[in-house]
Amino acid sequence: MEPLEQWYVLSGYVRFHQWLGFQPYRLASGRVSPFAALTLAQFLGALVNLALIIYRRRCILYHCEAIGMVVDFIKLLTIGLSILVMYVELFRTSDNICGCWRLLYKAHQTLQRYGMVDQRRLTRVMRLYWWFVLGSLLYFVANESYLYLCAEQMQTKRFYVYFFALQYILNIKLQQIIYPAILLDSYLRMTRAALEHHVGLLQCSERLGSMRYKEFLAGKLNALKALYSDLFQASVALNEAYGRTYLIIYCKNYIHILSNSYWVVFWLVNNKRHHAAS
Repeated sequence: MEPLEQWYVLSGYVRFHQWLGFQPYRLASGRVSPFAALTLAQFLGALVNLALIIYRRRCILYHCEAIGMVVDFIKLLTIGLSILVMYVELFRTSDNICGCWRLLYKAHQTLQRYGMVDQRRLTRVMRLYWWFVLGSLLYFVANESYLYLCAEQMQTKRFYVYFFALQYILNIKLQQIIYPAILLDSYLRMTRAALEHHVGLLQCSERLGSMRYKEFLAGKLNALKALYSDLFQASVALNEAYGRTYLIIYCKNYIHILSNSYWVVFWLVNNKRHHAAS
């Protein structure tokens, strides 16, 4: 692995998403890595899954009512568009993702040089992230399994089975996006604490009247202000890297909420719970 990917804050995250097919290039250089084969296999698997749903649509989607058919088709369309945008953005924004991680690594090195890295905060953030990943995956599997077992008709059971892998891919992608965002927030907080600490020292040095010490602190303050600028650029790169993917997935989730609202009304009016689909 390249030096950036060996960084202890990033190494486990990179390995995890490399083997899942969401990290097909090197973060330090942007070159395509051997893990791109996993990404390609995952993308082809998603296309085959979508093709099977379209081919067997009359066995999976609800065709007993015109509006119900449209609702399920819209659900399928939004998932397909989300998958397509996700994989296109994965390669289109590789420079932004690499740039974001390089800036975060630079921020870590700068703060470490000044002895201002909060190791306890970083450890807590990493631990909470991995607990969140594990918990959300277990919840996702348990929820889909429960819905499958509670479904009364085979058509609805097929719906859950055929859509499970596609929903799983999008769920993992959202978890990938969260980690750099919370790390960026952590380094911004550390930088702010370092700035406030050095401003306090500068005020004390003015009372002491030591020009050499004031110049030393002014140099550190300038470096920390430059670090703030780097972190801002990292936030811009992060938004450009993941913004469209995040937006399309949340639009998909919003449309699915509206779709499920239709099925709730359908249950109440027709007393047919087995036609529900998530």
